[in-house]
Amino acid sequence: MMEAYFSFSRFGSVLKTDLQNAWKNMGISFFLMSGSGALTYLFVLGLRWLAQWNELTLGGDARSFIFGVMMATLCIVTPSRCYGSVTELRAGRFFLLLPASVWEKSLSMILICSLILPVSACLVYFGLDSLLCRIDPSCGTPLLKLMGDEIWGIMSVIPYSLAFLLGAIFFKKSKIAKTIGCILLFYMVGGLLAGSFLGSIAITQVTPSSFSIELSWGNGFMTLLLVALIVRRVRTLQH
Repeated sequence: MMEAYFSFSRFGSVLKTDLQNAWKNMGISFFLMSGSGALTYLFVLGLRWLAQWNELTLGGDARSFIFGVMMATLCIVTPSRCYGSVTELRAGRFFLLLPASVWEKSLSMILICSLILPVSACLVYFGLDSLLCRIDPSCGTPLLKLMGDEIWGIMSVIPYSLAFLLGAIFFKKSKIAKTIGCILLFYMVGGLLAGSFLGSIAITQVTPSSFSIELSWGNGFMTLLLVALIVRRVRTLQH
């Protein structure tokens, strides 16, 4: 009975196929994004050499900003690049005909968009960043060491990756723009509801630790909700 819903052999085949398609669809874009810190360093190095600006460096703050932009771009672009075609007639029919269950297809796309590609991009970015800091001491401390325990904050991008994945397989056109619109609408409505709720709570009752715990619970809830919506969308996908 379990085989009808999930089989490790079938899931492995689906994941392998999806990874090959992700490589085909992302390819150079992935390396441009994950190597954006090193590319920016080369640009700064060129300016330093041409204009003789020896004081021009790429410090930790600048590299952190570039990393944040890279992660945001990756989370926004990856889902529509890898799975946006499932809403098209030809690619969508091929996706439906894959010999795998809804759970296997859903888990494969969730892992690729929210874990495999973001983690791979982080490894490339941090690896190049550490190499640059070793070669050029003016860059300062490597970003991975600079972030310390805050590195786990990267996990907060998972709900956003899943939101853009849901938008990629739900909307047929303007996938990214419509998903951003839905996220903004969600925050507007959520902000109004949260404002009315917090209005009845004394501000002294809200501490940084309790707020952080509630935020973690909120992210966990949103992740589970988005996973459920993605599975439902894959199950009801028709052409």
